[in-house]
Amino acid sequence: MKKLLFTSLLLCGANLLLNANNLAEYQKACNDKNSSKCFDIGLMYELGNGVEQNFTMALNYYHKGCDNKDYFACSALGIMYLNGKGVKKDVAKAKEFWVQSCQKEDARGCYNLGVLYDEGKGVKQDTSMAVNLYTKACNGGYAKGCYNLGYMYEKGDGVEKNPVKAVKLYSKACASKFAFACFNLAIMYDNGNGVKKDSTKAVEFYEKACQVGHSEGCYNLGVAYENGEGVKKDLAQAAKYYGKACDNGFAKACFFIGVMRDNGEGIQKDQSKAIELYSKACDGGYADGCHNLAVSYYNGEPIKQDLTKAVAYFKKACDGNNSAACSNLGLMYQNGEGVEQNIAKAKELLNKACEGKEAQGCYNLGYIYHKGSGVKRELIKAK
Repeated sequence: MKKLLFTSLLLCGANLLLNANNLAEYQKACNDKNSSKCFDIGLMYELGNGVEQNFTMALNYYHKGCDNKDYFACSALGIMYLNGKGVKKDVAKAKEFWVQSCQKEDARGCYNLGVLYDEGKGVKQDTSMAVNLYTKACNGGYAKGCYNLGYMYEKGDGVEKNPVKAVKLYSKACASKFAFACFNLAIMYDNGNGVKKDSTKAVEFYEKACQVGHSEGCYNLGVAYENGEGVKKDLAQAAKYYGKACDNGFAKACFFIGVMRDNGEGIQKDQSKAIELYSKACDGGYADGCHNLAVSYYNGEPIKQDLTKAVAYFKKACDGNNSAACSNLGLMYQNGEGVEQNIAKAKELLNKACEGKEAQGCYNLGYIYHKGSGVKRELIKAK
């Protein structure tokens, strides 16, 4: 898991139940120099919450709040300038507001300033400075700061590598229900990195990550239940968590729940539903899903046979480095199934499959050389 980038929106301290009915009351308070109310109104306009979304109005109220020493408002201004919301993009101006808020102990300002130095965006890259700012953000209770700092200690990025310290920082962020930190903590327990290897603890943190919306955490939890790693084997639970990860857009999970649907393992057998799941996995870029979809179209089960679609999905899977798909596609070119026969293309695809350690691809390529089908007969190569 990579480091996180800028905080895109400041929600902390905001009254999200504000609406047009009490806007006048908050405007009066803002005009009376109650700076937190200026921030709240700015957020209303930025989100379009109770009022029509208007970035220019949001910017005006954030300026009012910041001028009156509301450092949440200063941080929000930095985000607006960074993203060009209601104003021309200006990283230098964003930095100026984050420096101001960080100096007054606003953890989000310190965090965003840390990202600027970490990425070298608008400033000279300085990972040591980033470490200091993430530390300040973390000490101020901002989970993203703890997470990025943990990542730097885990990888030795801008600081001496220290997995033990990374575990402590991820733990602190996870305790604030920050999903990415819980997931990274689970990985560290799974691998015994910075902590004694403990599959049971890994499952505990995958579950925490999953509960707060981390799709890969749900997927890894599914793997644990399917294989009985750190938890008693339970295919129904595996199916449940694969399904949850798939619903959250994790393509690999869609493939695995598809296989379980196909075979009736841990969940009711439903091959039509399996096809939908393979399709979802394929659309999400997971090559194995494209391969299984292609096989279904080739065999005509449980959908109507369509060799043209089989060719298209085998190609998509092969392009995604699924060696079995390259082998099957090569065979279709060899036999002229769903596509015009092309031995040169078949040879190319079967060679790719064989190099990918797909035994059937090596066999079929050997057969071409053995028979001299469209190529010079070479028995030694065939052997």
